[in-house]
Amino acid sequence: MSSSEADLPLTPNTIPFEQRRSKVSLESAAPRPWPLTGFTERLPRILAGNGLREVVDAVVEARRSGRPVLMTFGAHVIKCGLAPVLIELAEAGLVTAFATNGATLIHDSELGLFGVTSEDVEQGLLDGTFGMARETADFLNGATVAGQEAGLGLGEAVGRALLAAGGPHMHGSLLAAAARLGTPFTTHVAVGTDIIHMHPSADGAAIGETSLRDFRRLVHLVADLEGGVILNVGSAVVMPEVLLKAFALLSNQGGRLDGCLGVDLDMIRSYRSTTQVVERVRILGGRGIALTGHHEIMLPLLAGLLLDAWRGEGTRPAGLLDRDELAAECVRLRREGKRVVFTNGCFDLLHVGHKRYLEQARALGDVLVVGLNSDESVRRLKGAERPLVSETERAEMLLALRSVDYVSVFGEATPEALIRAIRPRIHTKGGDYTADSLPEAAAVHEGGGEVRILPLVPGRSTSRLAERIGAL
Repeated sequence: MSSSEADLPLTPNTIPFEQRRSKVSLESAAPRPWPLTGFTERLPRILAGNGLREVVDAVVEARRSGRPVLMTFGAHVIKCGLAPVLIELAEAGLVTAFATNGATLIHDSELGLFGVTSEDVEQGLLDGTFGMARETADFLNGATVAGQEAGLGLGEAVGRALLAAGGPHMHGSLLAAAARLGTPFTTHVAVGTDIIHMHPSADGAAIGETSLRDFRRLVHLVADLEGGVILNVGSAVVMPEVLLKAFALLSNQGGRLDGCLGVDLDMIRSYRSTTQVVERVRILGGRGIALTGHHEIMLPLLAGLLLDAWRGEGTRPAGLLDRDELAAECVRLRREGKRVVFTNGCFDLLHVGHKRYLEQARALGDVLVVGLNSDESVRRLKGAERPLVSETERAEMLLALRSVDYVSVFGEATPEALIRAIRPRIHTKGGDYTADSLPEAAAVHEGGGEVRILPLVPGRSTSRLAERIGAL
């Protein structure tokens, strides 16, 4: 016996997101990875030890040669708290494009919007609330329709919507970071597999059109993979099958994957991912490797090895902390009654103006924290030729000054998220700003802090130094 469409429940009983119990939070996420110097030299030169070295070497060689690195992955990677690791790889330029399934949109968006994700499926099925958080569905289905109207792919549509939404948790969203960086992010949906499809706001035409646009974009990304790398992380069905169809179109048009390395990185060996990502790449002229291990261990490990090989840096300077580490340290400092002062900037080519300004800022409290613009954010602010010095070296130079106690790198346009995380007592800024005209002033005041404007040393700037050096 069949039911007519009119008999189906089109208006499910939804609940506010705040009533849903979530099992994963940003507080448990991995911190940004740092270079792991010398680790590969301590591995045996057999089996997976050699395989891991080959992956690191291939990714770094591809990027130094201007070839792409495509990461395809499943939603479990985000649920495991690994978005900060992937964001770091994107900001460092080591991953040039991402492709994923529809569930990733849900977990990444919830982390960005609310700071938590991953509901209790068993309990939700018992009480009828599984998948019924209305804010998640309304946001994602609305972003999908808007993306269709704007001619966007699904991943870019959601990433832009997250950037527009903003909020204190957005630093934990990979989609938002990709949209900010302009990194391609394609999303490949099987209709009916995601909780947001159960809601009346789901628009099949919009889902299909935006996801199809992303498939066509992925085909172009795959067509450029000669000499590049595909990293498939934790996707055993959807992404391997999508890649197979992209490979088929590539072959149909006479294309090859010569020099491409296909890497399957998952907790278990699966038929589709091993066949499509390892074997099919070999058939088309490349080579393949399978590495097995838990994402929450293997991805930070791989990222640390890649950063070390890519940047050629030594160990992380003492005092250089990621956002979560710094937030915890500031909690400890406040408990001890210390007065935390914060400032931020690019600090490219340190000069006497920087030194004097930082000394003035340090004199206002007990501890000075410097928020340092990442290399990518400096490029957005100053142009493609900047920075002149890498973020880690800039951080090391700042920490060599007696006035600076801690440095934390941030990639956003403003330091608002970092300020909200550490809640400084005083935020200083130099130049022609006023205490109320700073974009981050509201974030300072929310944490109970105050803004102080300090004078700059006239005639001293990195740009002027660079001009003088260029004239020599």
